[in-house]
Amino acid sequence: VELEPAAALYRISLLRLLVIYRQDALEAEVPSDPQLELQQQAREHARRVSATVHPQDGGGHMILGTAFRSLGDLDRACRHFAMAADVRENRVPAMLELGFCQQQAGKSGEARKTLGNLHAEYPDDPEVCNSYGYFLAELGEDLELAEKLVKQALAVDPVNGAYLDSLGWVYYQMGRYEEAFDYLVEAANARGEDPVILEHLGRTLQR
Repeated sequence: VELEPAAALYRISLLRLLVIYRQDALEAEVPSDPQLELQQQAREHARRVSATVHPQDGGGHMILGTAFRSLGDLDRACRHFAMAADVRENRVPAMLELGFCQQQAGKSGEARKTLGNLHAEYPDDPEVCNSYGYFLAELGEDLELAEKLVKQALAVDPVNGAYLDSLGWVYYQMGRYEEAFDYLVEAANARGEDPVILEHLGRTLQR
């Protein structure tokens, strides 16, 4: 990057490494001095890359979206995920990230529209079905639709820990705690290192 400061590819590659290996530092809300310095560097790299990255560089926009999201700049993150979604091969992962980013930014209506549109485009994609179903469960809305969507994902991959967790969480939101418990135990057995699954299981046990 120092040798070729105008080469977007090098800055994107550096940002990708930072996002993969130093995400904890980028996301630190009360950063130490080294973390703060890293955040400032990453923010400057992302700012400079965003001005030069090609509109059709879907991978580059995905990295930029992830970097800005880690740095707490959700508006810029959403903008880059939306640009990545315009590139066909990035469509599904970019739209999913866009929906999650909109939700994180408190724009639940926009997030629901994004995920709903994606499901209309890819009605048989299990990841899309699960993500949309889990999103509805998080909102506590249209839980019957959420159950249907997650069950559709599980029909394709019945041992997927994330999908099992989603259905368990749907049942938790429905107040069907015994059923939620059964699915969340399966999810924890499949992905016992996932703190979200363990939180869901703990809350279900409390109920």
